[in-house]
Amino acid sequence: MPTLSLPEDGPTAVDMFAGVGGATIGLVAGGFNVRAAWETDPVASYAYRVNHTEGTDIAQYGDATDVRPDHVPDDLDLLFAGPPCQGFSSSGGSVDDDPRNQLAFCVPEWVDAVGPRIVVVENVVGLQDLHGPTHGALVDALTDAGEGYTVATLRLDAADYNVPQARERVFIIAVREDCPTPDQWEPPVVTAPAPTRTLTGTALEGYDTAGEALDSLPEPIVSMPPADDPVHATIEELQPGAGEWGRHRVDPHTVAGHREVDGTIVVVPPNHVAPDHADATRAKYAEWELGFCGSRTTDRRLHSDRPAPTMTVSDGTPPVSFVGRSPSTLDEPVNDVRRLTVREVARLQTFPDMVTFAGTRVEQYRQAANAVPPNLVAHLAGHLRDAVLEHEQDSADVPIR
Repeated sequence: MPTLSLPEDGPTAVDMFAGVGGATIGLVAGGFNVRAAWETDPVASYAYRVNHTEGTDIAQYGDATDVRPDHVPDDLDLLFAGPPCQGFSSSGGSVDDDPRNQLAFCVPEWVDAVGPRIVVVENVVGLQDLHGPTHGALVDALTDAGEGYTVATLRLDAADYNVPQARERVFIIAVREDCPTPDQWEPPVVTAPAPTRTLTGTALEGYDTAGEALDSLPEPIVSMPPADDPVHATIEELQPGAGEWGRHRVDPHTVAGHREVDGTIVVVPPNHVAPDHADATRAKYAEWELGFCGSRTTDRRLHSDRPAPTMTVSDGTPPVSFVGRSPSTLDEPVNDVRRLTVREVARLQTFPDMVTFAGTRVEQYRQAANAVPPNLVAHLAGHLRDAVLEHEQDSADVPIR
């Protein structure tokens, strides 16, 4: 399994509520040396370990609410946290008394204990729109933590940052008061609905589209038990006796496989297995126009020329692909109509194909869909590195007159 190439001389970072490691990949791409990660879900934690900690110096821990300063590098530069969002999300029911809503408040406790230069808390927009008192309390707690922080709340759409998906998220940014605050908190956008130039003359490319993200993938393998398909190993094969994992869960040590298509050998990346649908189900999906969004988050279909809709974890069900028949493509076969594979969801989230997702199909999908897109984190992290950390270093190098 390929591992992250950590920038050893880069500023330090840690990733809390890490899931399968979307933020970790983005932080590394943004120039940070990730030193530790926390995740309690056993399947996501296992996938994180295989994808990111084996062969690296990243330490892995479980419960982020267990504040242990000895688990964090001295003089930490950036603490990133993506606490559970289901209690804040409108699609998840937006439950005020969901106990997961309180998990975010361990972040100010960590800030009190270790005093990082920068803190980033990522969550759904419902944290601000539907749970204003909780958002306000979290901002106040971060402002007053440690020696004091300057705090701003940003709303960023992943589609503006080379992500082929419309995905708006809230980022609470806290900068320690002895550090420079950014002249501009938001990272400059790099993509737009159509190619254009900003008022400052900056050229912006058009949005990355679902078609651009997925068209280079080979046909997925047909649905079959992971123990039998050609691109997966099962957890029990590599870890005999691991009964608590259940039978036929995909092991993230899996690497890409090869299969013959029309006389040519093609590489099939992991987690690229087509869902098995009944004929009537395919016929129902075929009636949905490309770009269709129904009243339920599970009733959505991609359009190849647009960014995908937000990947959600509702019912463990991805959207329907643009492949196959629709009212506007009646010449396409209906038996090609299907929901996305886990690998396709990962592509829309900007995960590299080397990242493998563990567990059952639903568990794999939740890991991929629930993550913060690496490209979005990379742009934000790189901007904060330049605006705060490198500006701080530049200021320190200026002699006092």
